[in-house]
Amino acid sequence: MREKPPIAKLVKKLRTRARLSQRRLAGLSGTVSDSTIARIEHGFDRKTGGPVKPEPETLRGIARGLASSDDGEIDEARAVELYRELLEVAGYTSLILDTPATNSEAVSSERAPGARDEGGNSVEREIASLLARIPDASIALTDLARGSGEWGDDDREFVLGQLRLLARRYGQSREAC
Repeated sequence: MREKPPIAKLVKKLRTRARLSQRRLAGLSGTVSDSTIARIEHGFDRKTGGPVKPEPETLRGIARGLASSDDGEIDEARAVELYRELLEVAGYTSLILDTPATNSEAVSSERAPGARDEGGNSVEREIASLLARIPDASIALTDLARGSGEWGDDDREFVLGQLRLLARRYGQSREAC
């Protein structure tokens, strides 16, 4: 018997550790069916016999389902952590951006643009505030990179330019981005 691919083992391990049935995980994910979860855990495509390679969007749904409480409340920081782990094990290392897994240090208080605080660093506070509103920023940037959603070419080019600037400023090579 062939050994199951690592992503099959990981999804099953995470699901059973969370004490979720495939059906319950599918319900919590909101986007992934229980038959898709069963196919991933089986590890091999029943038609081709080749290993399964779930799409990043499917892995995101699974991560969000695994990070959900019984009442459906999603722990966004945990969802990002799980998503990054699932992407890595599934072989999507180029989609894992070098961003923090959580923004727990971010300041969540809203400030008017340009407003100064006692420390005098309004830009830093505003950035932290914005990041706190999108705790899964790496997922949003992955969507941007893949051209998902409503991102236009101009948006993608602008963000790409800004990311290149940050990579140069912080000493990361282009390949590390």
